[in-house]
Amino acid sequence: LDIFENYKITGNILDVGCWIGYFLEEAKKRGWNVYGTEYTNQAVNICENKGIKMYKGKLEPENFTSNSFDIITSFEVIEHINNPSEEIQNYYKLLRKGGLFYCTTPNFNSISRRILKEKWNTICYPEHLSYYTSKTLSNLLKLNDFSTIKVKTTGISINIFKKSLGKTNQKIIEANSDDENLRQKMENKILFNYMKKVLNRVLTIFRLGDTIKIYAEKK
Repeated sequence: LDIFENYKITGNILDVGCWIGYFLEEAKKRGWNVYGTEYTNQAVNICENKGIKMYKGKLEPENFTSNSFDIITSFEVIEHINNPSEEIQNYYKLLRKGGLFYCTTPNFNSISRRILKEKWNTICYPEHLSYYTSKTLSNLLKLNDFSTIKVKTTGISINIFKKSLGKTNQKIIEANSDDENLRQKMENKILFNYMKKVLNRVLTIFRLGDTIKIYAEKK
């Protein structure tokens, strides 16, 4: 959100597949006009109770004003979509010129996938339909007239290793997961926080982190 402030003109931000609105809840506190999409009635109701303008189901550009969003985000969503090019084109229609698309997705070239091989639990059809490397995701965006300005590949997930090896039933996103507990410990200690930044820098240089994070502007 600190980075997104530099793009704030209309003040409109859309999170595609926003789950129960944690991210948009924080954006709203900063004065953004927040919009989201989700598939379940439960998620839509929870988000609407938080003051988020919600649309149920697939993203449909006609539900919004074209060229009206400063920011569109997609957190761990694009791997679930079987026609990603169409989805990216919809984002392009809704972003204003110079607006930013921010996306995260599992990295098929990650060190976890290389070590775990066929046990890597991120390969799970039909939940995950598309798999990306930093190069293929960048190319997808460029083919749809986005300009990629930054790509990171960060993190090594303890949960992914444990789940892939059948040693935990924790959800990947969980308040008390091993990953979250470790993150909290590292954030609160200067040395560990510095080590985390160095590790993520190395993982980005060699494109080995578990998560791709990409920033792309509408030309």
